[in-house]
Amino acid sequence: MKNQKRVILVLGVPRSGTSVLTKGMETMGVSLGPECGSQDSWKKQDLWEDPDFHTLNLTMAHFIKGHERDILSVTNEQVEMLCEEGFLAQASELLLQKFPDNMPLGIKDPRFSILLPFWKKVFLHARFHASFIIALRNPWSFARAQTQHQEQSFSMWISYLLSCLEHSRDHERILVDYDELIKNPGHQMKRIAQALELTINPQYLESYCTEYVNPLGRHFHEPSSLVHDDNYCEQFAIDMYSQLLKVAQDNIGFQELDVSLKKWESQFREIDSLLVLAEKNNFTIYEIKKTLRQIDASIHQAHKKMTQKSYLIASSCLKIHQRELEITSLLREQEERTRQLLKLKQSLEIQNRLIAS
Repeated sequence: MKNQKRVILVLGVPRSGTSVLTKGMETMGVSLGPECGSQDSWKKQDLWEDPDFHTLNLTMAHFIKGHERDILSVTNEQVEMLCEEGFLAQASELLLQKFPDNMPLGIKDPRFSILLPFWKKVFLHARFHASFIIALRNPWSFARAQTQHQEQSFSMWISYLLSCLEHSRDHERILVDYDELIKNPGHQMKRIAQALELTINPQYLESYCTEYVNPLGRHFHEPSSLVHDDNYCEQFAIDMYSQLLKVAQDNIGFQELDVSLKKWESQFREIDSLLVLAEKNNFTIYEIKKTLRQIDASIHQAHKKMTQKSYLIASSCLKIHQRELEITSLLREQEERTRQLLKLKQSLEIQNRLIAS
């Protein structure tokens, strides 16, 4: 590992504390890349994501199925397809471009979790040593924070965590629960540093704990007593979370999850076809929304053009009306002057008659 460049990925479902964890890596001498150090929108929103990695992941997700992949992990066939299409070389070049001198590189993007089989090939190809921080969040809290149907949210939670657990085997990795992180950020940073063999900077850690981590920013903190017996994916997620939380609290190790992990993977394969159908439905909805946005844009543009033309017509009519008023005024002045001339003419004729007589 000493002769290899090192990358640390923050994995997990969105809204599970991945941004807070990513920022925390700075306390142990990990670079988040040049983009995250600049004053751009990504930093201002506290995303701590490099936009180039985000764009590349989104491009690959679109390439695989023509839409945003949001539930299932990529298959081996899809990984080969991405490599053959040139994404392996592109991703390797981007990774080397972003890598800082004499520091590990920390990167985070939601789709790393389901594109992890591809990125592991990239790390091998570019000769990077990879370590993983896996964010864990109470599935009820995650489902509440999502906009889609709750059952789909639980499916997504399960899929992301299974992908993270399966593809991070044989690597340095650590599981961090979001609620535990908010409760005691200093302890969690020390756990990460120990697991990944990094050194904490006490000054940076103090600033991170007191100035950055905000318990009030934790939305949708759900009690674990809300369970619906008729929701299979919810029950599935609850079972997973109860076991994974033991790992995050250092009560058991990853190796003690082997039996459970095999059971979870088997259970997940049973609903795989339903999730594929859900992704197809998501794609259909995405395309419909895209078409509606295009129609709305066309209507807005047509309305804008009509408004502009109406304005021009109204402006021309106003000018014509003003000219008509001016002409009417001139005609009245002309009539008044004609009357005055007639009066003068009559007055002269009377004077001429008086002189003649």
